[in-house]
Amino acid sequence: MAQSLARRLTVTGTEKIDVAMRAVNAELFAHVGKNPDLAGMGSTAVGMVAHENRLAIFNVGDSRAYKVGERGLMQLSTDDTMVQNWKAGSGKDRTTMLLQCFGGRETFTDIQPHVHTEPCMPGSTYMLCCDGLYETLSEEEMAKLIGQDLQKSAEALLRAALEKKARDNVTIALIRISE
Repeated sequence: MAQSLARRLTVTGTEKIDVAMRAVNAELFAHVGKNPDLAGMGSTAVGMVAHENRLAIFNVGDSRAYKVGERGLMQLSTDDTMVQNWKAGSGKDRTTMLLQCFGGRETFTDIQPHVHTEPCMPGSTYMLCCDGLYETLSEEEMAKLIGQDLQKSAEALLRAALEKKARDNVTIALIRISE
């Protein structure tokens, strides 16, 4: 019975995330419609919601969520690009053309957010970031810079990306689940 209740909470939470993200997209389109000088404005998003013993990690576009593990980083998000889940150093060209994002189009286009759910486990560490970070540093490089002190780790990641001349903005959030 507890498992079925947890599943219902997860589905309800997932549906709430879906509805909220679609509402943001519609509001952005309405705002741009009233302000033509903002035409073409768009954005990607990645986030995390904790509810009781579950986490929901969500994204639209190519902002990413990773779980930090003993073997490195595990990508939890899905890229909305032609080459999904591209990796720095893979030898493949990275396309920045997005298949979906908030706004960014001339006419309203609905979105389908990606939502990953998993148990909320104390001690687990997550990284949310934009493409300016992961297109500049490989997953191995990023994982090596994430230690116990998340503030220092975020600063080290930013410094490394800037030293390598990141071509886009660099946004990083490191989160550790506590008791």
